[in-house]
Amino acid sequence: MFIDDWLNGFLADSQIPHEKLLVHLERGLVNAVCFMGIEVNSCVADPYQRAMLPFIAGLGPRKADALVNAVNKNVSIHNATSDSALIAG
Repeated sequence: MFIDDWLNGFLADSQIPHEKLLVHLERGLVNAVCFMGIEVNSCVADPYQRAMLPFIAGLGPRKADALVNAVNKNVSIHNATSDSALIAG
């Protein structure tokens, strides 16, 4: 896990427990993703952006994988109001 490796290296001598740091880092990622939104089609095309899909509130890793597989099957997802598929929290 990338976040785990980063925390081990960068904050090795921190006084804050490792699990507490992970919880708050994950909470920050969920809040940022929900605030900014995600364009699903670009997340499917780019593995770097795809890493943010599990941080959509209520989605999680398994549903994010299922969403990517469904989009790959159907080519793209279209929002009812526009051509972009922006999911905002």
